[in-house]
Amino acid sequence: MVMTLEIHGIGGRKWNIHGPRAGEQGVALLEGSSGFWEAPITSVWMQGAFQEGATYMGFRTDPLDVVLAIGIRGASREQWMRNDTDFLLGLGSPDEEFKLVATSPTGTRSITLRLTDAPERVGDTDTSDQNFSRYVIQARAGWPRWIGEPVISSWTSDTGTGEGFVTVTNPTDTWLYPQWVMDAPGKWSIPDFSWDGGKWKDRVINAPTLAAGQDLTIDTYPANEPYVSADGSNIAGRFGGVMFLHPIPPHTEATQLPVKVSGGSPGASIALRMPRNWRRPFGGDRAGAGY
Repeated sequence: MVMTLEIHGIGGRKWNIHGPRAGEQGVALLEGSSGFWEAPITSVWMQGAFQEGATYMGFRTDPLDVVLAIGIRGASREQWMRNDTDFLLGLGSPDEEFKLVATSPTGTRSITLRLTDAPERVGDTDTSDQNFSRYVIQARAGWPRWIGEPVISSWTSDTGTGEGFVTVTNPTDTWLYPQWVMDAPGKWSIPDFSWDGGKWKDRVINAPTLAAGQDLTIDTYPANEPYVSADGSNIAGRFGGVMFLHPIPPHTEATQLPVKVSGGSPGASIALRMPRNWRRPFGGDRAGAGY
C-alpha cells in the first residue's frame, strides 16, 4: 500500500491528490511539492559577551510551511472550470482551515492548514484551452504535527471508592501529554510519574474533592488550560498551583498506571485520553509500541 494524500476543504469536499485515486475529482499533486514530510526544528544557543563558542540550550519546533504544486484538469472546458473553481473555494481564506490527510500502512494522520498567500497560477502560457491549470499553494500548519486518532483507556469503580488501573501507550515519535476526564462527585488521585526514575518516579496529583456536577477535565499540555470543571467553577484555583510535569516519552510501550477515587458515586469513572501526534505523515513508530 502506498501513501495516499487527500485535501479536505472547508465545505466538506474532498480531493484525492496522491495515490491510486489521484485525480478522481480532477485535482492531483504534481512534482515540486514540499514542506509536509517533517516538522522543522531550530536549535537554540546562548553566547556570553566574551564566551568562546556558544552553549546549547535546546531546540524548538517551528510551524510547518507547506508548498503544494497542484494540477487541475477536466474532460471538458465546463468541467475544468467547475473543478478549478470548486477546489480554490475549498481552500478558503487565511481565516479558514483545510486539512491535508495522509493514509499509509501506519494509519491515517492529518495536519490542519491555512493559506499564507493567494494560490498562484503558474506557467508561461495560458493552458485553459487544454482544460488544465496549475497552481502553487502555500499554507502553514500552526500545530506542526501530524495528528492520528486518539486512544482512550478508562477505569470504573463499582462502589465509588477504590483503586484501579488505566493503560498508557505512546507509539509515536513525539512526547504525549495525557488528558484526563473524571466523574464527580469524589476525590481522585492520578499519576504524574517521571519516566526516567529519580525523586518523581512515584509522583501523584491529588485533585480537590469534586461536588456533584463538577466533572473534571485535565489537559497536561503546557500551553492549554489545565483544569476545567463542567460547572464552570474555579477548579484551577483549588489545585493550589500544582501542575503536571511529566509527559509520556516517545515509543512508550503499554504500561499500567494506578488511579484512585474516594467518596464517589457507584459507577464513578475516569478516562485517560492519549492524543497521537507524529513528526511525519507515516512511520515513526517502533515495533512493540502498538497503536
